[in-house]
Amino acid sequence: MAARTAQVLDLPPVIDLDSMDNVREWLMNAMDEGDVELNAAPVQRVATNSLLMLVCASQTAAGFGVGFVVSDQSDAFSEAVERLGFSEIFSNFRKGN
Repeated sequence: MAARTAQVLDLPPVIDLDSMDNVREWLMNAMDEGDVELNAAPVQRVATNSLLMLVCASQTAAGFGVGFVVSDQSDAFSEAVERLGFSEIFSNFRKGN
């Protein structure tokens, strides 16, 4: 059986509730196709509730048996994760860090 190729989305520079609507829509469609990867390199600013949404998305993906990773986390993204105490949770689906 061939390995599935993950669909990749570059996160926007500012991830807040407004921008996460588009990410949520993309994730819903992408998870129907298979594994997903979110590239966090472009992220410059992060809202707390956006990180919570990503945690929920990872749990949804796991429930569907779909791979979910966040790759190439920018310093701003990584610092937000750590500052909010989410390092352990995000370590479950972090790629490349």
